[in-house]
Amino acid sequence: MRKIDFASQLNEEQYQVVTEGEGPCLVLAGPGSGKTRTLVYRVAYLLEQRVSPYEILLLTFTNKAAREMLRRVELLCGRFPAGLVGGTFHHCGNISLRRYAKEIGYNPNFSILDRSDSKDLLSQVLKEVKPSKEQYFPKPDILAEIISFAVNSCRPVDQVIESQFPYLSQFSPEIEELALLYQQKKREANVMDYDDLLSNWLHLLSTSPSARQFYQAKFRYLLVDEYQDTNRLQFEILKVLAEKERNIMVVGDDAQSIYSFRAAELKNVLDFPKIFPGTKIFRLETNYRSIPEILHLANESIKNNQNQFPKTLRSIKKSGPKPLLVSTEDGFGEARFVASRILEMVSENEPLSEIAVLFRARYQATQLEMELTGRGIPYIVRGGMRFYEQAHIKDILSYLKVLVNDRDEIAWRRILLQMEGIGSAYFRRLWERLGRTERPLVAFFDPRVFAGLPAGSQESLKKLQVLFRDLSGEDFANNPARIIARILNSDYHSYCLATYPDGPERILEIEELARIAVAFDSTERFLSETIMGEEYKGESFLFGGHTEKEYLTLSTIHQAKGLEWKTVFIIGLVEGRFPHAKALANGEGIEEERRLFYVASTRAKENLYLVQPIVEYGPDSNIIQRLSSFVRELPETCYQRLDKIFTESVW
Repeated sequence: MRKIDFASQLNEEQYQVVTEGEGPCLVLAGPGSGKTRTLVYRVAYLLEQRVSPYEILLLTFTNKAAREMLRRVELLCGRFPAGLVGGTFHHCGNISLRRYAKEIGYNPNFSILDRSDSKDLLSQVLKEVKPSKEQYFPKPDILAEIISFAVNSCRPVDQVIESQFPYLSQFSPEIEELALLYQQKKREANVMDYDDLLSNWLHLLSTSPSARQFYQAKFRYLLVDEYQDTNRLQFEILKVLAEKERNIMVVGDDAQSIYSFRAAELKNVLDFPKIFPGTKIFRLETNYRSIPEILHLANESIKNNQNQFPKTLRSIKKSGPKPLLVSTEDGFGEARFVASRILEMVSENEPLSEIAVLFRARYQATQLEMELTGRGIPYIVRGGMRFYEQAHIKDILSYLKVLVNDRDEIAWRRILLQMEGIGSAYFRRLWERLGRTERPLVAFFDPRVFAGLPAGSQESLKKLQVLFRDLSGEDFANNPARIIARILNSDYHSYCLATYPDGPERILEIEELARIAVAFDSTERFLSETIMGEEYKGESFLFGGHTEKEYLTLSTIHQAKGLEWKTVFIIGLVEGRFPHAKALANGEGIEEERRLFYVASTRAKENLYLVQPIVEYGPDSNIIQRLSSFVRELPETCYQRLDKIFTESVW
């Protein structure tokens, strides 16, 4: 193994972790503090101390992160230490279960279900359970989400529904029954889904003395990356593995714990010293990413949280500009300011790849996407597709398309297939009747068009008749915003919640679509100017008609964690949006939202823009939006205000 001068290659904080990390250790690693470097050097140090690589388990959260960490270990040591085990929790669970499968009633050749396979099996189980005939029983996507959350949080299904999916509470007994049958079917088929790789691993370690003793003796040193993202199930696995040797080092940042919606638990960090008495607590507070002014804002923000291990980030960089607070008249003005400033930076030779726009929720970037497209600025949306290409947005727009052009067969198909009891065959029968008429929408109001269809299907179509009759009335003429609001207040609301795991967020996006539509004086113009008139080329995720290698990044803050850019814009900084309205009801929710703001701020290396749109337009009224409490609570020394309020609109 190559000789390493640890003292000269690490800063004082990192060196202390690497050389003094015996026993239970909690390493609180601030953003940009070199936590991965510290873990890699810790592995190298253990090997230099003649710890066998077979006795080290290095756990990460993605296969990509695991490969990168093992590659860096190899580069540092000069060769790969044969026997070193590194990977995700699921990867290590799979290896362990193959060895001891029979101890928990499985054969070692069990198959692993991917997400699609899991949903297919849930669909089969649905047919056997024959759930309530009430409309909009949750689809397999949502059932998989509920069951997965219950497994990873170690909580009963009914509790998960009550806390995470309260709008599905009427189906709770049937979902519980379905979850039990799903587990039974997997065992009978000798298959496991991804969550079983963890839950069965814990079950194995808890019930098999031979397996527990083997892995407790084998893995004398446990090193865990991104510990703040662990859930209760993963925590319980670590507890068992570390019970004997107690050499467990977890590295993470409680101030970046932002994934509670995935069952991640902040308590895993906060309670670590209680679970492992004698824990050494280290802090990595030297930041190599951001200028002092940005870190000052981040430090001042996060200190408002009560549930945390306090730390203060310190920059090694020279001073630079203060973060800039910009107020715009509305969302269109916000989009115009961001796009204009980006073009200015590009003209000053700033690469687009060094610029990002971050937002709390996906829908907040809608006006910006329109502005970027109009100005020819290429961009990607991390972790998602273009706003108007999303299924629920296309659902809503299909109604508007029929109102403008009722011979649009594709739009009719999309609408009718949403109806209970209408499949492809029934749609074809309906369209054969409607399509041969001069005005299909007028013909749709004729009761004879439903002849021969089952009673349940006819009931759904009658509701659709009522909706279209309303939308065709004078109150909705040339008012696309009111049309969208009326569609959302129909059965589509329940359909959305039953169909999409993130139904509540999608409903917010539809509400945003209605706000955008306020700026248009006709439904036809709204469709043509915002959707139909746009052409997108290049890769599926690259928008704006460009194929350049360089592009602007648009991202939710959750998707941006772990990344960095020279310039970052945080948009939508108003109360009810960021912090999100659903978080305002409790302290824990507000603290997680503040951690999101902390994560967003610390993505920026040199320039940080905080943007507030003042007015929110609605179908029936306009609202003055209050500046986000996360900005209002900051000392004014943390930022500089831009005096001019941007009022120009893209329209």
